[in-house]
Amino acid sequence: MVVRLAAAALLCACLPDPRGQCATDADCAVGPAGLFCAEGVCQGPPRGSVEALPSRAFARSETLHVRAHVDRSHGTATGRVVFGGTAIDAAREPDGALGAEVPLSLAPAGVEGAVPFSVELRDDLGHVTALPASVLVDDQPPRLTVDSASVPSSAVLRGTQVTLRVTAQDMTAVTVAGATKNADGSFAISVNTTAAPPAATLFDIAITGTDAVGNSAIVHASIPITRLKYSVGSSSVTSLVLTDSVIFALINHSDFLIAHRSDGTQLARPSTGGNAFAELATDGTRLFFARSDNQVCRMDSSGNIQECCGPFATLTSGPILQGTTPIVGTTGTSATSQRLYAIVETNFTCGNVVGSATLADFAATSPGIAADGTIYSGAVQKVVIATFDGIGWTAQAASETPHYTGSPAFRTNQILLSTSAATLDTYATPIAAAPTTIQIATLGTVISAPTIAADGTAVVTTDDRHAIALRPDGSVRWTVSLPDQATSPPTHGAGDLIYIGTLSGDVLALNLDDGATLWDYNAGAPIRGPLAPGCDGVLYAATDGAIVALVTDAKGLANSPWPRAAHDVRGTGDSRHPLRAADGTCLE
Repeated sequence: MVVRLAAAALLCACLPDPRGQCATDADCAVGPAGLFCAEGVCQGPPRGSVEALPSRAFARSETLHVRAHVDRSHGTATGRVVFGGTAIDAAREPDGALGAEVPLSLAPAGVEGAVPFSVELRDDLGHVTALPASVLVDDQPPRLTVDSASVPSSAVLRGTQVTLRVTAQDMTAVTVAGATKNADGSFAISVNTTAAPPAATLFDIAITGTDAVGNSAIVHASIPITRLKYSVGSSSVTSLVLTDSVIFALINHSDFLIAHRSDGTQLARPSTGGNAFAELATDGTRLFFARSDNQVCRMDSSGNIQECCGPFATLTSGPILQGTTPIVGTTGTSATSQRLYAIVETNFTCGNVVGSATLADFAATSPGIAADGTIYSGAVQKVVIATFDGIGWTAQAASETPHYTGSPAFRTNQILLSTSAATLDTYATPIAAAPTTIQIATLGTVISAPTIAADGTAVVTTDDRHAIALRPDGSVRWTVSLPDQATSPPTHGAGDLIYIGTLSGDVLALNLDDGATLWDYNAGAPIRGPLAPGCDGVLYAATDGAIVALVTDAKGLANSPWPRAAHDVRGTGDSRHPLRAADGTCLE
């Protein structure tokens, strides 16, 4: 904005200030200083005034229009503005004033305050009157200071709102971007630490202040942040599942830790009653698990074992849940081996245990429930297709060459199974033809069971420290190296994130697009079991030394048919279990 100042010159007749007759200038010496003799009369130098200047400050980049008025002068007066040692001639304007354009860049650099200058009026005989004036020029940016007391000295949880207090000094009014002004003249800036870069442990905040003439300054504040909500120390935590408010965590296969999700506070520490397998499931209230004594058990939220049914020889993993009915597969050579079992809840302890016909050897595998309610499972050189209607089984086993491992993963009209030969078999459902087989890694490499991203990408990990993503057409999307061996299949979170835990204690968040690590956290002990991202925006991890809760940037699991081992954070193994409501709300 250019503000114009003016100085006007009135053209007057001769004989200003007549003070008596004279022959020479010396005859006028007895009068006021500056008198001279002209036309036989003692006369004075030009008389005038500078037009009033605005009281506001100007930027050094602006131009000032100066005007002056001449009240009396011998002959026609001329004028000039002397500013910073430079003279700028004035021109006559239509109203008779003398005006000049003065570039304020003539002011000293860095000035902040009044800059003096003068307007010189000259008559036709060369007599000069200098009229003093000054203009406010601000060439200093605001001096911004962040109140150190408003900057956290220790790390705050990512997502915490932090209010910074900023003070500003300047000769003109200052505004601070994104801030509100306090009653004491300081500024308050609210910072949402969720906006920090994913891997940041220090969130750099750039604060910009601008004064009334456009000078600006930037000051920085660094807020320490952490993703660690809590770490609840314990003996080796083998695995965990979540209810809406509670964590069920398996400790050393011999005990459970039941804790509040909100802060990790212990509610109970019951015994498993034996040696429990890592695979756990909950219906949102109760916990279902299996033990090496071939029993399938149910525990309430207080830690009381309500029933243990069996033995089913031989169990090698925990159950999945069809509603509230736990289902397991067996191995071995006894009368209860190589079958699927459903333990239907009744008013009587273990009142309705339903076994299938002999089907296959389920060693090292777990079943999964597809979207149509069909139960699929890999086995030793077989694929099992079954349904359980609450009363009985309908099941068949298709002979295949591979030894399947882990649990199946589901994609639209497809079932994916990993093999002990480091291949991935994809069957079209219903199964009526041989699978498409992809060699994921070299023979002898152990690969995890696959999990599926929201866009259908399948991801596996390998025991030689890699994660591999395959498009639905089977082509490799990317392969990335991991800092150590992954300890469970990948977990797909909302926001196209892939969570992987390692033996060296790393919790990694990878970008689905290219496998790049967006952020990581080292828990200081090996990660155990699949990671569990909750709808509370917290990722729960079981480690050899604690339950670790980390804040994420997106809530819950990916909206995928099979985003995690056992499908969901409840561990149900049922792909019909919804992960999103119709309006997109996260569900567990």
